[in-house]
Amino acid sequence: MGCAPSYPISTSPILFNPIYLFEATGHRRKNIRELDDTEFKRIQAQYWSKLIEERKKMALNRRKFQEMGEKDFQTLAEEFPKFDMSDILDLRLQFQTFDINQDGIIDFNELMQVLDDLGDNSDEKIREEYFQQIDVDGSGAIDFEEFLGLIHKLRSETEDEFGKLGSLCRRGTDNIQRVRQLSVTEQMQTGLF
Repeated sequence: MGCAPSYPISTSPILFNPIYLFEATGHRRKNIRELDDTEFKRIQAQYWSKLIEERKKMALNRRKFQEMGEKDFQTLAEEFPKFDMSDILDLRLQFQTFDINQDGIIDFNELMQVLDDLGDNSDEKIREEYFQQIDVDGSGAIDFEEFLGLIHKLRSETEDEFGKLGSLCRRGTDNIQRVRQLSVTEQMQTGLF
């Protein structure tokens, strides 16, 4: 009586082989060919190797960007004479705002997103041309040195060859300069801190 059922309960056995290898009676099927998983493993290895290489590259770029020291900033200041140390640090902050996934580089999709967020409505082909001009080494991404090269060109006295992209970058660096000149109290009063 009570809650115990009156019929025997049988539990199914633990299987370490797929169920399709067995008949309904529980006997192993005779004419079933085992699946060859070498092709699957090969395809999977190709897929994962590409992702692993991308991740390694991202980690290397992130580490390179994060571990920039005083010596690196000095060499960048020598390479780009229009910048002093405070300019390079400000531009580093601006670069980080453009680098959405924080991998140490700005790829084309990140640039598209930033330009859209900033209100730029230029054509995608024009943006690609600008991106190709900025990406000096042809890696498919803009690293910090290439970004500094862009800003350095934008600050030169020559005509702006980067159009709206250049004006957006110039406006960002000007805003950072203005904020840097404010005291902490002024930053707090304007809601920036």
